[in-house]
Amino acid sequence: MAPTRAAPTSLADRDGVVACFDQDDIGHDELEEALSEASAEQPVVVVMDDAQFLDECDARRVLRNLLKHGFDEGVALVLAGDEDKLRPHYPWLDGAKRAHRGLLLSPQQRHAGDWIGIKTGDSVVGSPITPGRG
Repeated sequence: MAPTRAAPTSLADRDGVVACFDQDDIGHDELEEALSEASAEQPVVVVMDDAQFLDECDARRVLRNLLKHGFDEGVALVLAGDEDKLRPHYPWLDGAKRAHRGLLLSPQQRHAGDWIGIKTGDSVVGSPITPGRG
């Protein structure tokens, strides 16, 4: 899922890709259907870019459930977002904070670690952006 114009819609036809959404309002039923085949034997990974655009999407309850119970249901959620635009009032994203799992790529603000439930120290914040480092 990537709701910006730079969305990787070219991935939609690749083997193993169940669905590709490129709008900023993903429907509850659409996402449920795409995840319906997920199980421990057939896991599914949801890769989401630009999460800041999906704070109030129709599928927010499904996304919140993925953060709470996804591993039990054979689904993992990998999300990315712009730390300047993500806000603490995004209800479904709060589950990411409680999971205490994540990777920060060149955090530029002190609160960046809040999204994965860690404190971001001065030695990490503001370092030059280095592609490929987290």
